Amino acid sequence: HNQNLLSYDEKDIDIIFMNTPRKKRHVLFLLEVFKRLLYEMPTLKITLAGFGILNEKKILIEPAYQEEVLEKIRELGLEDKITILGFVPNGEELLRRSKIFVFPAEIVFCNYALLESMSYGCVPIVADGEGADMVVNQNINGMICCRDIELFKESILQCLDRQRWDCLSPKAVETILKRFSIDEWYDKERLKVRSYKDVVDRCFWIFSFFVECMRFSETWSEKTRSRGVKSDFCNDQ
Repeated sequence: HNQNLLSYDEKDIDIIFMNTPRKKRHVLFLLEVFKRLLYEMPTLKITLAGFGILNEKKILIEPAYQEEVLEKIRELGLEDKITILGFVPNGEELLRRSKIFVFPAEIVFCNYALLESMSYGCVPIVADGEGADMVVNQNINGMICCRDIELFKESILQCLDRQRWDCLSPKAVETILKRFSIDEWYDKERLKVRSYKDVVDRCFWIFSFFVECMRFSETWSEKTRSRGVKSDFCNDQ
């Protein structure tokens, strides 16, 4: 997405969470973080997307938890300070416009939205869940933080700093291009196929050599029999 990347000033969403809210993704914890952030920076633009209960004719995942999250938003007085969305058809555009992608989940690795967000230059701030360090390199392309409200808030504030963001964002994009892009996967698979072909070619050459040796042996045996020549083994007998 290099041609579609926006600069810090061009991105108009400061923080985004874009996943189906589930207990193991700890969205209630995230709301407490947002409450403290907005107390210090009231003009922050925050978006939560993925609430299936806001869409009609959608397969619902943990609807009770989604309702609990929406109720907590009202309880904390955040309904007018946070943009709440259901499943969105323009998810890529939202990620492209966002500076920070937050994901305080218990399982981090291979979350598609996380990887997609990084490809658009979002700086990821994730919990120290399973596989987090397989995607995020601490203070290089994002930040890994334990689920402590104050520490998570501070991590977000640090990454919202323009100078820090300008360092982390290009590295996030680079991570996807080098390790998770379809082109990179294709190149690796092509190398595997090439190596498999080398093995097959070598096995075929060895087999062909063996067949030729057998033919030579049979031909030689026929010639020696026709000349009445006995083998050394027979002579020893």
